[in-house]
Parts: sequence; structure tokens; C-alpha cells
Amino acid sequence: MDADECPFAAGHDEVPPRVAGREIVFDAIDQLMTDLATESPSEALVLASLPGGGRTAVLRQAPPLVPDNWKVISVDGVGLAAGAVAGAALDALVADLAADDPDAPAPKLAKAALDSERAAILAGRAEAITNVTAALALAVAVSGRGRMLLVDDLDGQDTAAHDAVIEGLGAGSARGLPLGAVITTIVDPALVGRGRVVDLPPLSLFDLENAVLLPAATLGRPVTTDALQAISLHSEGHPWLIQALMAGSWTPPGEPITGASINQRVPVAQAAYRSAMIDPGLAALSSGAIRYLRAVATADVVTHSSVSQGLGDSNRFGASSDSALGHTRDELRRVGLLRSVDGDTLRLPLPGLRLRLLADL
Repeated sequence: MDADECPFAAGHDEVPPRVAGREIVFDAIDQLMTDLATESPSEALVLASLPGGGRTAVLRQAPPLVPDNWKVISVDGVGLAAGAVAGAALDALVADLAADDPDAPAPKLAKAALDSERAAILAGRAEAITNVTAALALAVAVSGRGRMLLVDDLDGQDTAAHDAVIEGLGAGSARGLPLGAVITTIVDPALVGRGRVVDLPPLSLFDLENAVLLPAATLGRPVTTDALQAISLHSEGHPWLIQALMAGSWTPPGEPITGASINQRVPVAQAAYRSAMIDPGLAALSSGAIRYLRAVATADVVTHSSVSQGLGDSNRFGASSDSALGHTRDELRRVGLLRSVDGDTLRLPLPGLRLRLLADL
């Protein structure tokens, strides 16, 4: 195996050779730029996907869509609370403005505003983040160069702070000022209460032709039709698993990647996915949340109402989001382990999550 040439690698921060099936995202970024260029009010753009669903890869495609006379400011939110992410983004913006013109009054005033509100920003308070962002957006306008904030992995466990950051960092564009924000999150899109939300769905079999077949063929590895079908089946269109299956099946130059070679790597790829994506999420949950997930995994009819009945709590807890079970459901939706369009119909979105939960019973 000529591993050195393999452009596929599964893992956090790994970007595939081609980002496919995300045209709706790039159209949304184009629209944001069009709005800002015409001084039209626009919300922050929120890209929501499952853990390992390709948010970072998509975000890294954004800079070429930003005009050359603009500056891009990137912030990694991994390991930070939502308020701390906002603080990091605003600190980076202040530093960038000061670097352009250290003696200009606008950046100095903006920095003073940031310092005075820092405690409230770190606490995730919407008004503080909004006020400071608006002040910085004015400084950006005065500087003559627009800025685009790219914020990756906004933590969603604190509902109020999560939405406050989205609203706050979008305060410049909401006023038609040349300060945009594109933010990624693993929160269920149906729960995101601010910004223009774009859901990143699993990749289709058609998408795999661009994501897998073309880059592999460019490097002299033909990918057979049955290999694409096997990847689609076993990955369920999930980018992390697609990368893992291709990396594990990489062949010597000129040798095709077949369905048989993909099928041989499925157990290894799925085990790596469980270890990297599923187990850490489960380990961070309360016993009540684990109990709820297991009930979802074993329910005949997967709804919040049926899960409540299965847990024996149907008299104490209804489908109301105000119930204890309702809060547990939404906690799981905020950490990427559960999806629901309407709050009642439920699905386990991560490949292999149901089997992992059943194995523990």
C-alpha cells in the first residue's frame, strides 16, 4: 500500500481531498457576501452537522468565497464554552484591527468596550456580545476592509449562551455593516434559535463520485461501482466514515479499490469511529441520559411519547419540553446524539450508535 499518497484520513481536523455535496452551504455563503456588499441586513450563517459530519472541511472552503479585499479571521471553539468562543472571536478581531492601524481611535474604543464587557461575554450574555460586536463592526467599516469571522465548533450545551453567541456575532451583519460570521455546531438544527441555519446532511451515492471516485482516480486508483455502493451503505453517508473506509482500503498505484476491499475494512473503520465519535460522547452523559438513549435504541416506535411510556414515566412525564425527560431529550439533541424534527419523532443519527447502545444491555 502506498500510504504516503493517500489523501483520505479520518479524524478531527482532517479535510478530504474534495468537499462534495455542500452546494447549499456555498450558495448561502455567497448570499451572505452579496448582502454585506449591498449593506443589506443579514443574520450569521450557522452550519449544523453531526459529530464528524464535515463542518470543519466545509468551513475551510469559505475563505476563497470571501472578496480579496476582505480579511478572514478563524477561531477554533473545540474545548471552549460558548461564551469563551465569543471572547476569542472578538479578541482576534480587535487584534486584527489594531494590527492594521495601531493608532486609530476606532480599534482602541472597541478594545475598551470589549474589556469592559469581558465577564458578561464569557458568561454568554447576548446583550454584551451584541453591543461589543456592533462597536467592532463600526470600527471595521471605518477601516475600509470587511471582515469575515469563521467560528468552528460552537459548544451547544448551554442553550442560552449558544444562541447568544450566534446572535451577538451576527450583530454587525444585522446592521448591514461589513462584518460577517459563519459558525458551525453539532446542535440539532431544529433547536438552533438564532441565525440562518443550514443542515449538513449525509453524502449521497452521487456525492461520493465527487468526494471519492475523482480524487482517487486522479492518483491512479480506480474506484469500482460496487466500492462506492459499499462505502455508501456502511458509512451511511457520514464523512468521517467515508474517509476511514477509503484510507483503510487505499491500494498500490493502478490497482482498483473494490467493494470487496471496502467490505474488509468495515469492522476496523467502524471500531475507530466508535472510539473517536461515539464513546467520548456517551462517556460525558449522565446516567439518566444514557437510560433515555437506550430506551430509544430498543423502542418499537421511536417517539418521545413511546420512550416515556417504555421508561415507565408516562404518568409523570409527557412529551412537553418542560418535563424532566423532555430536558434529557434536548440535552442529547444538543450534543449530537439525537435528532428530532418535531420534538417527538426521534432518531439516533450516528452510524453504529444503536448497536453500541444495545451491546451494553
